[in-house]
Amino acid sequence: MRTEIRKEVDHIFRKENFIRGEYCTNPITGTAFMWIGVGEDSMAFQKRVACRALVAQRWSEDVNPNCPKLPVNYYDILDYKHGSGVMRLFAYYARSIYARMYRVARHPSFEVFARGVLAHREARAVFGNNPSIAQLFPPQFLPGLGAAFYYEPPR
Repeated sequence: MRTEIRKEVDHIFRKENFIRGEYCTNPITGTAFMWIGVGEDSMAFQKRVACRALVAQRWSEDVNPNCPKLPVNYYDILDYKHGSGVMRLFAYYARSIYARMYRVARHPSFEVFARGVLAHREARAVFGNNPSIAQLFPPQFLPGLGAAFYYEPPR
């Protein structure tokens, strides 16, 4: 699968008109970078992150079979966030994975994440009082879920 994803990413990146020394946008993640060839601004780094994003998307399909396709592009995640109810919860899930640079090892499934979000002290301010969501995802404390619903596995 990794070779297949790497080929897909190479193909997508080849179609872009990147210019060294100028701001570019990762076509998969939507992240802006200046292509200068070192660190996060190297093409190799951007391709690695893009590969991880597509791996995370496939992982999510396996772990969350009843959910929509995981948005991995920053702007697609923002579009979901403007929604309401479950779609908005799913946006926070995608954003949490995005913030971890798509490292999904030990990240909870959407259902576990959603239950944790609804048990979080900030949930009412973000989602209001929505009994139908709480019925779908009964609130349950999730260790590692921090401020603004970012998940980091506990040590």
